Amino acid sequence: MSEQADRPDSMLTLYRAALARRRTDPDLRIGRLQWVEAGEHVIAFRRGDRLLSLTNLGSEPMALPDHHGIVLSSTPLVHGALPSDCTVWLDVEPGAHSA
Repeated sequence: MSEQADRPDSMLTLYRAALARRRTDPDLRIGRLQWVEAGEHVIAFRRGDRLLSLTNLGSEPMALPDHHGIVLSSTPLVHGALPSDCTVWLDVEPGAHSA
């Protein structure tokens, strides 16, 4: 674990960032989970009004829907697209639900 503690790209750092965000974001603490249809190779859900989580299970990078910002990403985006086998949490406009 100590070797991951100092690496900004480690799984430990990602989990720590996710847990810190959960403590401060009401949508992650009490927001309702709603599954979203986003394509054959995508797992997507919303939490509360703003958070959209997308996991790309396909073999190609996927374009992201309109969003206000990236809350958390398991890996850097590739030219603005989510690489295969990666997850991103997006801050999306309330009411938007398509991916």
